[in-house]
Amino acid sequence: MRFLGQSFPPLVPGILRRLSPLGGSGAPPGTGRDTGGGAGGVRDGASRPGDVGGEISMPEAQCDQESFRAALRTFASSVSVVTALDEKGIPRGLTCSAVCSLSMEPPSMLICVNRQNSSLRAIRHSGGFVINLLKAGRSDLSDTFASSSPAKFAAAKWYPSPVSGLPVLVADALAIIDCSLQAEIVIGSHVLIVGTVRRSETSPDADSPLIYLCKTYGSWASLEVPQNV
Repeated sequence: MRFLGQSFPPLVPGILRRLSPLGGSGAPPGTGRDTGGGAGGVRDGASRPGDVGGEISMPEAQCDQESFRAALRTFASSVSVVTALDEKGIPRGLTCSAVCSLSMEPPSMLICVNRQNSSLRAIRHSGGFVINLLKAGRSDLSDTFASSSPAKFAAAKWYPSPVSGLPVLVADALAIIDCSLQAEIVIGSHVLIVGTVRRSETSPDADSPLIYLCKTYGSWASLEVPQNV
């Protein structure tokens, strides 16, 4: 393969070092200590962890972290809050920009969560998660869920998803995607999590998504969305 005149070796898949049922020894639990407010519980019949977990062996770093961070800052991304419930029924959540669609058949999503984030434990306990795509102007909520605040949900209005019981940020989300946990793989400092979509909805408001670029929040002020999309 060649890129900008340089040659690179063929891409080869990573080596899956171990496989185990989700929630087992495939990946270590989160070790964060944040606490949240509110009450609730996973509904009867909510999906539980699915198929497979494991860890991929990664080579030693070939790029310095600062230049890598500088490159990533030029990636404009939408901002989501991923939510779940812990074993006490307390809502947990984290700000996440590493979110993307994975498959249409069946509808599936992919998120990446730091191994040390305590919300990872809640995602595993819930057997799923809700992706709340934030509306423009909700940068304060993004900052709150990116912090270690013990009261992340104090300023957020939420209701339990009708299919899973997991927190939905009704007033702040442009789109909601409720997923059941299917697989997770540890890669470096993060866990790649695959979820199959069990419910999705969009806000009737003609809002723009919250965008993050070069350490700054913004929105698509000039975006014209076709009515038939």
